[in-house]
Amino acid sequence: MSNNNPIVSVLMPVYNGEKYLKEAIDSVLKQTYNDFEFIIINDGSSDQTETIILSYNDSRIKYVKNKINLGLIKTLNCGIELARGKYIARMDADDIAMLDRFEKQINKFISHSEIQMVNCKCLLLNEKGDKYRKNRTNITVNYQAIKYISIFESMIVHPGIMIETSIMKQFKYRDEPNTAYVEDFELWNRLFANNIRCYTIEEPLIFYRINSESITNTKGHEQKERIKRITQSILKQYDVIIDNKILDLILEDFHHCNYKLLKKMDSDISNFFISLLNKDLVSKAGYNDMVMWKNFKLLFVSIKSLKKISFLNKLEVSAFFIIKMIPRINFKMINRLCN
Repeated sequence: MSNNNPIVSVLMPVYNGEKYLKEAIDSVLKQTYNDFEFIIINDGSSDQTETIILSYNDSRIKYVKNKINLGLIKTLNCGIELARGKYIARMDADDIAMLDRFEKQINKFISHSEIQMVNCKCLLLNEKGDKYRKNRTNITVNYQAIKYISIFESMIVHPGIMIETSIMKQFKYRDEPNTAYVEDFELWNRLFANNIRCYTIEEPLIFYRINSESITNTKGHEQKERIKRITQSILKQYDVIIDNKILDLILEDFHHCNYKLLKKMDSDISNFFISLLNKDLVSKAGYNDMVMWKNFKLLFVSIKSLKKISFLNKLEVSAFFIIKMIPRINFKMINRLCN
């Protein structure tokens, strides 16, 4: 390993992360690929975070301590400035990287010289550390499809991404009030708008922890509203208008779900994707992946909404499922729902 010029800079911010921090650090230090520096930034923690970090005697760890709590975006951008590797690998302080994660991501950069980002799948953990399922909505599509699907929902596992450092230094996370809680969603769309290409590895390479203190659980409403504003802003550039109630369904707010809305979701997104194909903005392969995502989302929404809606709407959604979705269901869709 070259200590002066590591290939990878692992970037992990942490704030009061004592509960899961050791697991996260150990999973990085035990990687099969070891040409990396490990930048751990303590964002003004008041618990035992610093004690845990300082208990390690590993030259790859570069410990940085913010004097005060700067917040996630400023801390991430600070880490980007410090990064010396060719690639940045993101890591969160409550997640666990599989031991061959870096090796497999580096190999994809070597075998696919046209890409600048390597995404991966994840397995979800609960607060007790129990693996309970794959992330079913994170389907694998090609780089063209990712660009346009990401307008509606993130296809990127943020703490599992590896990306060229030069790109992150150029773009960084946008530190503005309207990007708080959605800094990754905004960044990915900005990168894709600038033709950055992303490859997704089909297998899970990280355990992603779902906990009660996550942004999704504590700031979920604000997060979804900001995602919708970003989505509508991007769609406006294509002269496309999609009802916010449809965006709610994509973001798993099912309370307004009914036959008419599902039919409109199917039609409006289909028309948008077809317009991209007709303008040669996406290849036929990319378009097919986008249609697969749309059908998967319709199937997912149809099934998941049944627990959240009135009896009358249940009948309508069931009718949509029978009339519109059953003819489209294939083994791949069933497999993604069941695994």
